[in-house]
Amino acid sequence: MATEARQLPARQRVVIIGAGIVGNSVAYHLTQLGETDITLIDKGPLPNPGGSTGHASNFIFPVDHSKEMTSLTLESMRQYKDLDVFLECGGIEVARTGERMQELNRRMVSAASWGIEPVSLLDPAQIKELVPFIDEEILLGGFYTPGAGVVDSLRAATIMRERAQAAGMTVSANTAVTGLDVERGRITRVRTDRGEIEADLVVIACGCWSPRIARMADARIPLTPAVHQMIDIGPVPRFADPKTLVDYPIVRDMDTNMYERQEGTGLEIGSYAHRPITLDPDEDWPQVEASKRLLVDGRNVSAGDGAAAGDDPADQPAHGARFLQLSDRGCIQKLRARLRSSWSLRANG
Repeated sequence: MATEARQLPARQRVVIIGAGIVGNSVAYHLTQLGETDITLIDKGPLPNPGGSTGHASNFIFPVDHSKEMTSLTLESMRQYKDLDVFLECGGIEVARTGERMQELNRRMVSAASWGIEPVSLLDPAQIKELVPFIDEEILLGGFYTPGAGVVDSLRAATIMRERAQAAGMTVSANTAVTGLDVERGRITRVRTDRGEIEADLVVIACGCWSPRIARMADARIPLTPAVHQMIDIGPVPRFADPKTLVDYPIVRDMDTNMYERQEGTGLEIGSYAHRPITLDPDEDWPQVEASKRLLVDGRNVSAGDGAAAGDDPADQPAHGARFLQLSDRGCIQKLRARLRSSWSLRANG
């Protein structure tokens, strides 16, 4: 395992701020291109500095209507497979309405256009065969992509970082950036709580904190952090003896803006059905307990105490409760109770 620098170098050609999947990927690919005069810094610890990389759902569906996005996704999947951090489990995008089925037919066309094989349209009974805990009676069909899967993003980031270090990159964790110096329109220096580094190029890869860092150089990154409602429930009796981390296909239910995937003995459920909740990047994101109360529209609002109609997350799982037929009904009751107590158990950038 590569070690971290005890002291920051006085000068580097490239400084990368942020040691999540993006920062580590940039570092790795730069060293592959021959650039090794690099320092990677992050205010958090390694291997998990605490950003989205460590708690995102991390699944990948390869088919997109955009050829460019599909190509980018396929290349990413190729690299993840080479790193041995990709678990192929398949994925199904389900349809509750005729309009959604029409969209899934368009996905079939896009998959054929970009050469994605195999893919298929499934009827409700076929979906039930692949995902036995789904309520097929409310579905019209689904778009099945066997090549979809889940990435171990923390492991991927660690491997890329260690390979970049082996090529000569310096790493400094637990190092907070306090300022960026600009002279005649060019970056010249990165200031941190552990010292300064003169630099020719600075890469900002800080996720939701990127706008804050960019403003230190009088630059603007058009990024707004938003809360995403995601919860893990379990242990689920059906998953008591899993063969892998994800034995069943991931399910995306776009008609209700939800998704689910197995996570070992538990089930991970994500929802975008709640109203948008944005946060100020100049403030640290709330942790699990603090997220029970969020500053919305200039006032503190908790789930159920004066929120707009339909905002209470406990109103949303009705879709999920019908969507999933877990053998232990207590899991659904637990889901309702926990969603009622907190708007967001995890915040993703």
